[in-house]
Amino acid sequence: MSEYNQYVKGVTAASAGVIKSTSVLEGIRTEPVVSAAINKIEPWETALYSMLSRIGGKVEKVGQPEFSVQEQWPFQNVARITTNATATGTSLVVDNADWIIPDMVAINTRTGEQVLVTSLSSTTLTVTRAAGTTAGQAMLAGDSLLFTSTALNEGQDHTQLRARGTDYHTSYAQKFEQVFGLTDIASIRDYRGEREKDRLAGQAAVEFKKQIERAILLGEPKKISSGGLVRYMTAGLRHFAQKYNNVDMGGITSYRSLARALYYATRFGGSKTRIGIVSHQFYGELIGLPGIASQIQRSQSDTSYGWEIKSITFPGGKLNLVPSTVLDVPGFENEILGLDFNYLKLREFEPMKSKPIEQNGSHREARQIFRRVGLECKAPITTFRIYNLGIPGV
Repeated sequence: MSEYNQYVKGVTAASAGVIKSTSVLEGIRTEPVVSAAINKIEPWETALYSMLSRIGGKVEKVGQPEFSVQEQWPFQNVARITTNATATGTSLVVDNADWIIPDMVAINTRTGEQVLVTSLSSTTLTVTRAAGTTAGQAMLAGDSLLFTSTALNEGQDHTQLRARGTDYHTSYAQKFEQVFGLTDIASIRDYRGEREKDRLAGQAAVEFKKQIERAILLGEPKKISSGGLVRYMTAGLRHFAQKYNNVDMGGITSYRSLARALYYATRFGGSKTRIGIVSHQFYGELIGLPGIASQIQRSQSDTSYGWEIKSITFPGGKLNLVPSTVLDVPGFENEILGLDFNYLKLREFEPMKSKPIEQNGSHREARQIFRRVGLECKAPITTFRIYNLGIPGV
């Protein structure tokens, strides 16, 4: 009988090393046997998981299921006005004043008026209007104040302390599992074939990978305690990507609009080359969009990861497009999740294992695949979410 397995699209259970026989089913199998076998199956269906698993140093062992990262922010220099102010009003209310100190000079980017901060309380700034030769003009909610410098009094030794802010991000190693099995009757029926265990094992391995892929893309971190037991859920890329660099495209997609969005979204990090995970629908439409088609080139062949990666060159950077079936659902199909691999890795608390399920019934045979792993992002500010993209031609 052929060993072709319909559930793994040409990769057979035998060639992938998936558990096949009764003798192999005895005891617990651990890394690297089970992990290597599962990693070979359908890499194009689990893009993020496959890339992290195949790049050296992107899977790191941890001694506990909880891990936190303290991210140091760069100095901020823009605040947004939240309440209208007259041309002579000396109180300006902004969205965040944690980093603002007296003696700072700012410019309203819409009107060009320069102001000097003399004091502040919470989010209300007391300012000297029309500082310099600029004229005072009404300020509107939504206006941006660009803080350019500090201006000290003659003889003044120093300003107040201004420190860079930090943010803590906590994620967890989630326990993933997939169970497969069959009854005595199913195993001996002729129409099921002699390799029914192979088929079931291959099917379980595919779904196991897809579980992890969906979680590290879309998961929200959570620690839940109940009855003395703890359940952990990992953060996904989308959780980090929408923290700071959320870019609403307003239903518009063009080469110019994407270039502007990417220039903004990639302003932090050591590289302007990023991975952009997209739905298959948007991927297919995007690469044919006028102005973009001429900028596309193949950056990775299908021998590197198991699928081809195409890149789009923009002024000052490059976006490597990776289509994902996880985003092929309403609500996610019109967005790009961007990442810099320098700051992303899998944290593994318990390696992948496969073991028989005990006391499963005298006429049933079952097996469990499980792993405790979570996604860590050391600098969420380098990730981004570009959403509300208009599908070209729709």
